[in-house]
Amino acid sequence: MTGEDQWKRIRRAIRWSSGDWIAQRRFEAAAVTGPQGPVFPQVGVYTVDGAAVGIYGRLARRPLIDCWSQDVAIFIEE
Repeated sequence: MTGEDQWKRIRRAIRWSSGDWIAQRRFEAAAVTGPQGPVFPQVGVYTVDGAAVGIYGRLARRPLIDCWSQDVAIFIEE
């Protein structure tokens, strides 16, 4: 969970550069078991002109994807 100090820094950053931010509805992240304990996955899609053109993934030790998150490979099986 985001602490009060961090939340204040986020709100300040939004005020200073509001065009760099988007809003997302809050949700509870579900952990998966990794080789070194639970991790929280995040998967995103790259789009160009509204069409999906790629996918990326990250893992974090807490339910927040930030600069401490680790990039991971995404494999799709047909």
